[in-house]
Amino acid sequence: MSSKKIQIIQKIKECDNDDFQYFAAFHLGNAIDLWVYNTLEKSAESDLLQPQNRIPYYLAFLDDDFQTDNALFHKNQTRAIKILAQVIRSKNCFRITVSSAVNRAVDMYDHYVTQ
Repeated sequence: MSSKKIQIIQKIKECDNDDFQYFAAFHLGNAIDLWVYNTLEKSAESDLLQPQNRIPYYLAFLDDDFQTDNALFHKNQTRAIKILAQVIRSKNCFRITVSSAVNRAVDMYDHYVTQ
């Protein structure tokens, strides 16, 4: 991975301000979550977004077959990861999402918190 691709994350890591790091991580997490949702929504695998297929991570272990490779949770995760990996490899939209989220967090933090 080139240094250009991780430069924006390095910017967060080098900042010696825990409050800002949490703030940036929150915005980054929200942006990635929205990117995943939008990417899957536009794909042939959009059925993964239907309520019956959305098992929260923190509840998935309650499923009887969670420990097997045949668990619906694992099958759905594999389907989603294949789509997301293909998009990440073929387009730069993920990198743009990450950079935009971090830059937006920097601007918001500077504007609303430090002033």
